[in-house]
Amino acid sequence: RGKLKLLIAGAGGGKLEREVWSFDVDLQRFPKKLVEIEQVGATPQTGQVLRGQHIKVSRDAASGDMDSIEAQGQVEIYTPTRQAMGDALRYETSFDAKHQVIKNMVAVRGNPETKARATIWSGEDQIKAMKFEIDLRLDTFTAMGGAMAKLKMDTPAPAAGGSGAPP
Repeated sequence: RGKLKLLIAGAGGGKLEREVWSFDVDLQRFPKKLVEIEQVGATPQTGQVLRGQHIKVSRDAASGDMDSIEAQGQVEIYTPTRQAMGDALRYETSFDAKHQVIKNMVAVRGNPETKARATIWSGEDQIKAMKFEIDLRLDTFTAMGGAMAKLKMDTPAPAAGGSGAPP
């Protein structure tokens, strides 16, 4: 059990513009529990799960488009292709007038106080850093602050007549 708070913002008490959903876990009563939000996809391969001690979701009331998610404390995110863990996560998306995505970013950071790094992994590959950013629109990845990577290297097929061993 935790608490759910819905904040609805309108301009001067007028038209509803934004919905903000805030989820928190009572850590005194449930120290090992996390808030969990599951996005169910059309198939099991397209869904994702976000967990954390505090999660806030903001969306445009008119379109229903989610424009940001913020998570704090023991953050975990699981997608079909990668997983990440850290102390905080921020996801931002925005659209132009034709509803084309112009921003689609995820940032995960470690804990600067304890110097614990955020971790992202895909299969056997793993990267740790104080912060990493993924631009899902441009398909780019940036790791900052003491980045360390452990990657599985593909072994090339041996050339005709060769042993396949490095020179």
